[in-house]
Amino acid sequence: MTEVYNVVLNGRVIPGWDHEEVRDNLAVLFKITPEKTEWFLSGNAITIKKNIDHKKGLMLMRLLEEAGADCKLTRQDGSIPGLPVADKKDAPECSVCGIVQPNHANHMTDKPYSNSVARPSRPSQHTYQNDLSQYVDKNRQRYMELFARFDENEGAYVISWNWPAFFLTAWWFFYRKLYVWALVSIGAGILVSALAPILTLPFHIGIGVSANFLYYRHAKKKIHKLRMESPTGDIGPTLSEEGGVTYKVPACIALALMVLIFLAVVIPKLMNSGAETTLWKIDTNAVLRPTFHTTEGI
Repeated sequence: MTEVYNVVLNGRVIPGWDHEEVRDNLAVLFKITPEKTEWFLSGNAITIKKNIDHKKGLMLMRLLEEAGADCKLTRQDGSIPGLPVADKKDAPECSVCGIVQPNHANHMTDKPYSNSVARPSRPSQHTYQNDLSQYVDKNRQRYMELFARFDENEGAYVISWNWPAFFLTAWWFFYRKLYVWALVSIGAGILVSALAPILTLPFHIGIGVSANFLYYRHAKKKIHKLRMESPTGDIGPTLSEEGGVTYKVPACIALALMVLIFLAVVIPKLMNSGAETTLWKIDTNAVLRPTFHTTEGI
């Protein structure tokens, strides 16, 4: 009979990882909102996968650890693979993992990972910078300098300015492949124009001061997602495809808008022009039509 295992989240992040970053990574991994992943980092051990084989268990552990979450693989009886199963009556309980193990001195220390398997560290700063630079592509030097300011502030917002985003709004978002924000800016722009045109300038200013940070957050999430999904760690080709800029989407949208404008403006005018010509012909015929008189009955 094949032995089965459980994958357990220990309820904390791996040392050196940012709590918010791990929360966002888990949200991408489990396809849920970041708020719901707080439960996984509450400090309590949670079994997230039961009765799976050893290979699948290790694969899931790798994904979780690459997301920055501390986890472990256990047997059905709660023991850790690679360590002998103990008689719970006689063996001590590990103060770190809560698992009863004999000869467990290495694990029963103040160092929570002293007996763990080698855990993946965060991507090195060099790797992170290379990924980010490759993702940005066009004008990478300018954006890397801006992103460095956000990194220095631990990923929090720092005021910056983006002239293209200020003038182009949704077009810039489309160009940089921030499609969700492009649609949001279109909707917000329509509302502002319809309800409060006086707020048009503040609306553009708001996009100008927030565009760089939105792009920074978007790029980081994309890179983390790709790194978790890639079993080999080679995400270079995918980064180039997912990141960079696109001319096709803005061009297609511009073409679609021109077609809509033509249908909405030009065709009705042509139809009205045709109707006026018909009426003119009718009136002309009425004027030119001869009138016959009769003297009958006089």
